[in-house]
Amino acid sequence: SALLINRLVTLDLANAQSRADLLGVAVASAVLVSALSRIDLTVREKESVSLAGVDFDEILTPLPPDSEKLLRYAAGTILQVCESAKSVVVYAGDGTVARIGTMGRAQQLQVGPIVGDVIKKGKQAYLADLQILPGRVEFGFLPVNTQAVLIQP
Repeated sequence: SALLINRLVTLDLANAQSRADLLGVAVASAVLVSALSRIDLTVREKESVSLAGVDFDEILTPLPPDSEKLLRYAAGTILQVCESAKSVVVYAGDGTVARIGTMGRAQQLQVGPIVGDVIKKGKQAYLADLQILPGRVEFGFLPVNTQAVLIQP
């Protein structure tokens, strides 16, 4: 701040003064970067919650036996391998194909702007804190206290 005040009040600047001001700014920046790098940050883990919902294991669309077996295997594997995954919903065409795991009050997945965008672009979306998002109403088929959602196309 002293360099800034000096710059503002001095009408005639010499070359040496400009170089000194530049050197002062560089040193102040180095001190600031050094101080920021020494700050010890700790990551705060989210508390695990017990989902308030009903357990489902249903295939809503008739499938050939081999396809149904493969779908159940894939959903079961996701639920076993991913400790935080508690629900798997499969959507194809214009309706919900399967609901496996802990689900909420709505029976069908309603394609809203978030899911529609994932389907349209073909890129996954991860909503890390579902409780604070206004788009939460789009996920009525999940338990009310769902913390995060991963949507795969």
